[in-house]
Amino acid sequence: MKTSIHTVCYVSTAISTITNDNVNEVFDGIVEKNLSLGITGVLLFSHENFMQVMEGPPHNLLPLYETIKRDQRHHHIIEILNQSTSERMFENYQTGFSIVDNSDQIFSLQKYLRFIEDNFDGAVKKRAEVVRPFIY
Repeated sequence: MKTSIHTVCYVSTAISTITNDNVNEVFDGIVEKNLSLGITGVLLFSHENFMQVMEGPPHNLLPLYETIKRDQRHHHIIEILNQSTSERMFENYQTGFSIVDNSDQIFSLQKYLRFIEDNFDGAVKKRAEVVRPFIY
């Protein structure tokens, strides 16, 4: 039996007083924590904005998303996707969950999304098309 997967994608704005140390606090341990919960995806931070795609079991993902929404280090959260799906998009991307915070990593993610769009159909391709405008 295939495990139910849920996908959440959102963008948000960092608080005006955020420091590099605050951003590093967000990043510290996030990969290990998310992977331990069975959550794959990507987190981008650029020009004082966050964009995150998370996918995983709903019983782990949805409570994590509620915690993220209450985090005081960001505001103006705009939910782009919040839906059940049959396939993961980021399971095979780097370590399964990646933090993208420099131009080389953004370029790598752009290449990965082009690969998804060229080689997949259905829900995975549609999610890649939703994410793409935020990284180009």
